[in-house]
Amino acid sequence: ALICLVQTLAHAAIATTDVIQGPYCAFVPPFVYAMLGTSPHASISSGAIAAILIADQLQFWHNIEERTELASLLGLISGLWLVVLGLCKAAYLVRFLSQSLISGFVTGGSVLILEGQLKNLFGLVNMRHGIGFIDTAQAIIEALPETNFVGLGLGLSMMGVLQLMMWLKKYTTAQLKGKGPHPRWMTPAKILSEMKELVLVALSTTFAYLTAQEDGTTLLPVVGTIPPGLPPFKPPYDLPAVRTMFATHYHINEFIVGGFLVALTSFLTTYATSKKQALHHGYQIDASQEMFALGMAGTCGS
Repeated sequence: ALICLVQTLAHAAIATTDVIQGPYCAFVPPFVYAMLGTSPHASISSGAIAAILIADQLQFWHNIEERTELASLLGLISGLWLVVLGLCKAAYLVRFLSQSLISGFVTGGSVLILEGQLKNLFGLVNMRHGIGFIDTAQAIIEALPETNFVGLGLGLSMMGVLQLMMWLKKYTTAQLKGKGPHPRWMTPAKILSEMKELVLVALSTTFAYLTAQEDGTTLLPVVGTIPPGLPPFKPPYDLPAVRTMFATHYHINEFIVGGFLVALTSFLTTYATSKKQALHHGYQIDASQEMFALGMAGTCGS
């Protein structure tokens, strides 16, 4: 749950919405999927590739509150797309997607995610909102004089710790598979390396807490106060930014097409992982039912 919290906060930042939107979106869908899905190993939460597609659809709105509200509408649209496709048994269409297409798409998305996270890595709090890859790169360059070197140093250090943890896991796993006896520290080290995400969260949070001033000011940008509980229920189409879009028809056609892309991407990434786990554990999953279940989860979560 802690990993999911941190991960969804990061994905919400990638999607250029309020970070609290991430945990909100991860609360309802697992309950819906548990009743409708066919895979006990599916990860029903946010995704980095889907988040970058959402950010692409929201790039024309400079106000973060408007982007957050419109992201809920996009979640509803993508969920309805999956429900319709699932009912039409259209999951077989994914068989016609080539491996090179998927690989290129994921690689391109990784580049966009990397660029989008440079703002947070360098601590560029006042960086203007960029539209597109080139404009965002220019915005980052313009804001570089405001770099928070404490945050940059911590970010690079955490990357180094993460890489060391991955090496440690690989080394201890290989050693423990061999003949014993093994050093007593090796098993705890392997367990620690498998909890690398929690270790990073603990280290970075502890650093921010210990270096904070008495008035709460920190040496580096932090997420800040996370509101407790859940927001009051309100359907996406009743939000102010959504009503404005419906009234002006501003980018509404692109939103519908973008919802389809988000739906397809979400299904592909989730289904690929679920299918791999199904083959490993020896059970079958229904692709069309998975599509319907994911659609209902996204629709209810929006």
